Amino acid sequence: MSVHENETVGRTPANLNLDSDTIPLAQLPSRCPNPKLSSSQRTDPFWQGLWVDGAQASWLSRKLAIRLAGISRKRTRSLRPTQSVADAIEAVTDSRREHHLAALGAIWLWRTATAEQLAAITGVPSMMNPATMVPAFEAELVERGTFLSELPVTSRASLNHLYRPIAGTSFQHLADNLSFTEWMQVCAGLPYTRGSQHDRHNLMATELGLRIAEHCDVPLVLGEALSRIDLISRNDIDTSERRSADMMIVRPDGHRIAVEIVGSTNPDFNLKIRRWARLLHDTADDRNTGLSVLFLDTAGPERTTAVRKDNWRTIRATVGRSAYELPGAVRRGVPDRMAVARWEWWFPALHQASAGFTSLEAVRPTGPPADRWEQVGLLDPFSLEFDPPDPTVSRALIDNARHLYGVPSWLRHPEPPDFSSALLRRAGLTEAPRMPDAGSIRRHRQATNFRGLGTAATDGADRDKGIDDDLSDIDWGT
Repeated sequence: MSVHENETVGRTPANLNLDSDTIPLAQLPSRCPNPKLSSSQRTDPFWQGLWVDGAQASWLSRKLAIRLAGISRKRTRSLRPTQSVADAIEAVTDSRREHHLAALGAIWLWRTATAEQLAAITGVPSMMNPATMVPAFEAELVERGTFLSELPVTSRASLNHLYRPIAGTSFQHLADNLSFTEWMQVCAGLPYTRGSQHDRHNLMATELGLRIAEHCDVPLVLGEALSRIDLISRNDIDTSERRSADMMIVRPDGHRIAVEIVGSTNPDFNLKIRRWARLLHDTADDRNTGLSVLFLDTAGPERTTAVRKDNWRTIRATVGRSAYELPGAVRRGVPDRMAVARWEWWFPALHQASAGFTSLEAVRPTGPPADRWEQVGLLDPFSLEFDPPDPTVSRALIDNARHLYGVPSWLRHPEPPDFSSALLRRAGLTEAPRMPDAGSIRRHRQATNFRGLGTAATDGADRDKGIDDDLSDIDWGT
């Protein structure tokens, strides 16, 4: 029996009244420009038995592959051990430069992705071909993984390839060959870090982000790397821990929905939920800040019915209790902005969706104690209200982040934003200096007859001084 069995909040009903009819993903309106990369074509990480032997994959780095070269030729046949990492980095910036950088940006933002997911995010079908990612693998920028379950994946080579970033000096060498705009597009100006590595956990977040981006009315979804609490909350908080949500959904009005993937509960789970309740409680201007959190139960069908029921009961009991334990929680709208849902509610079968998926139907603990859980549409501004004092400011994240390579290709802006103001601040300037045009320099030459450069400037020191005097006389427009 669960330790939460006798919790009042946990035992109140918390199930959606969704229609029993399901909709094939292929029949939902899709914004993915390439049908072959859509959600209906990808392998389902929840229903297709990829994790029957556990929640971790087998990973291979370039260094490990070289050490294994004498054991298995098959696993290292695409590797060129004699090639230096520097040469491999140059290969990443070859004629397919944008494709390679887009892949690195996607892997950095979402932490882990299958080849199919990577192709969908970048919009590049060739990402499903393992050869496409060989340059990044040889450059020690990514690790390559395979599922441990052989039976479900042997018929689809593209599925049995996963990628995750490597944090090290290789990206610093790559960054030396990138423009400022490219650097921002890959990692938003943040360190190219590895992040948390929980394979099933990360792949579920990546798949959810892709499905929401494809089928829901949202302008932006972001992975774990940009879902850090210190980045998504406007109030002053302790940023020393650098805690992150697993992904973030941004509504058209700018409201941010942080998503926590919950495959299983552990002793730290209660602490995580209480931290979220504290964050929402302390966030300035409560309902006007545009931040809520969803805890999504993703306990898979490979687990026993009893374990899955206990997981769900624990999630909703802990959320329901934590939403009310701080003084003033109701006044600050904490219960309104803490919701729970189950993967099966939105995707009840393989490549199937429910009617509640497109509005992200969930439940939140806003009712009376005897009937605590009430339904909410997280994407419905009339259900989960948001009244920003300045709509332009609330939408700034959408405009500033949609240039990132890790954002699904169909949500990306064709051109990145203007970074000139950021560059000027780094240089300690308030506005760009105006350089003199060729005409003004030519006229100055004629007027001065190049003092210090003529026959009178025979001494080297005098000649240099003459040049300095000439340049100092020009109006540089500063």
